[in-house]
Amino acid sequence: MSKYTTTIEEYIQSRHFAQVLADAESQGTLPDDPRTLWIQAVAEVNSDPEIGYTIVGDEIFPDLTEVPFYTDDTAVRNEFLKSWTDTFYFDEIGQETMGRFRITLRAYFRDNMPKWADLYASRLSGLQALASDYQRQTHDSNEKMGSEKRDMKHGLKVDFTPGATTTNKIIPLGGSAETELNQSLTGGKDVTENSGTDTDTLSFTNRIDSRWITENITGTTGLEKADLTAKYRELILDIDSMIFADMRAKHLFMEVW
Repeated sequence: MSKYTTTIEEYIQSRHFAQVLADAESQGTLPDDPRTLWIQAVAEVNSDPEIGYTIVGDEIFPDLTEVPFYTDDTAVRNEFLKSWTDTFYFDEIGQETMGRFRITLRAYFRDNMPKWADLYASRLSGLQALASDYQRQTHDSNEKMGSEKRDMKHGLKVDFTPGATTTNKIIPLGGSAETELNQSLTGGKDVTENSGTDTDTLSFTNRIDSRWITENITGTTGLEKADLTAKYRELILDIDSMIFADMRAKHLFMEVW
């Protein structure tokens, strides 16, 4: 039992008890002695830590999407909330009421998270340097002897189908008007074809073919993936631990014993 204000544990238990009590009343299962529901509520909180995390996230912690945080990674934010709850679970809050404590906690995030974000970014860049991608360029030469033959086939076909009528006229001697002599119709099809194969033969006794190969490698180059993951987790734990220590130093909690 806390001596001065209230602990995170007591707040979680009382809030969950209120919910259990409200559920029993709405369902018509309220017992004669509500203390039995208190025992039930405490047992549920002790066996399921997610109950406490949910209450802390909904009622104590500021919305981490609205106040500064040292990373935009949602998974890291959620894990920070859980670690914070476990770390300060039995500590008394440093203000008279939970409402005042929420405001104090929100002010801490606004005032202090930018510096933690800078520290996190600087350390993270060091890890990223160990996992940087790299590019490798190689060169080789091939010597060829003999000959090469290159065949180029071509084919051009042009169809011409005339359909013109030709009329021949003549002016007789002594006449003044043309007289039609005959009339002919040009028909049928003219086909022009061009087919065959052109062959180029290249003969040589010594030819060097050179090529440059560029290879891009993506992945860790300085550390194994498992080692890099472990170091990243260590970074998160270290930042969180420093923040928690700073919260104690700034008297967010009573710390009287």
